[in-house]
Amino acid sequence: MKTSLINQDFIAGIGNCYADEICFSAQLLPLKKGKDLTLTEKKKLYKAIQDVLLEAIDYGGYMEHPLFGGDTITGSYGSLCKVYDRSGEPCHRCGHRVIQEKVSGRKVFYCKNCQH
Repeated sequence: MKTSLINQDFIAGIGNCYADEICFSAQLLPLKKGKDLTLTEKKKLYKAIQDVLLEAIDYGGYMEHPLFGGDTITGSYGSLCKVYDRSGEPCHRCGHRVIQEKVSGRKVFYCKNCQH
């Protein structure tokens, strides 16, 4: 899933952070292959893409630096991440530890207990 979600030829605008958060929201393991998704899982993924990206827009996205002096909104989504960059912390949903692995040379964060 993660590799497909960050592929800008497949769908533009989703990077590492959003891909992990989308998979968490959809309760899907980011290591799962897109071709193996059931219709129900595809629907959950579609809804999660919309939900996560709309929330990220509301909170200024996941950016490290403000766009201009005095900008207090840009980058505020980072503090709302449930799994991204939270290795070893408790899962917001079930309390198990968030895991970090590498997939195609990129970090991936997920909860092994509640993402299938």
